[in-house]
Amino acid sequence: MEKVNLLNNILPPRTNEKIITHLSNHPWHIAQDRIGEFERLKHIRANNNPNFSLITKDFNREPTNSPLNLFAEIIFDTVTTKLNLTSVYPERILWNMYLPNSRGIEHPDHTDDKYYSLVYSLHKTDGGLMVEDKFFPDVDGQAKIFKSNVIHKGIGPKKDRVRFNLNLVFAV
Repeated sequence: MEKVNLLNNILPPRTNEKIITHLSNHPWHIAQDRIGEFERLKHIRANNNPNFSLITKDFNREPTNSPLNLFAEIIFDTVTTKLNLTSVYPERILWNMYLPNSRGIEHPDHTDDKYYSLVYSLHKTDGGLMVEDKFFPDVDGQAKIFKSNVIHKGIGPKKDRVRFNLNLVFAV
């Protein structure tokens, strides 16, 4: 697999819009990727929140009862079928919301080399994903797959009002 594998046209735009509608009516939390409470507060006070997240399935925990998980599993099944991966399942399902002043924090999603991350863009924005030193803009319906131990961060939009995406972690 490439450093970052890009797959297009995973879901139709109308389905992505339905997911965004669900997300826009959901409670959100300030993202916690590898930073403590004090660091989150420091970022908020500096007016550069890391972003907002919603975890609907987390490692070794029961998933929440949410229609978002069904959408996530359809995205996951479509991507893993295109990659010819079998006997894999999502171990974490996390949704992100970035606003124009959101600044992602560099982090790995997992340290074990057998894990992969799948970041799915629900819509085109001027934000995107930075993997190491390379920027990948949001493309409607595009999945970006890479090793979870690779340092990456989300980039909030500058002109667009909001950026929504899905981040799945799975083992191979």
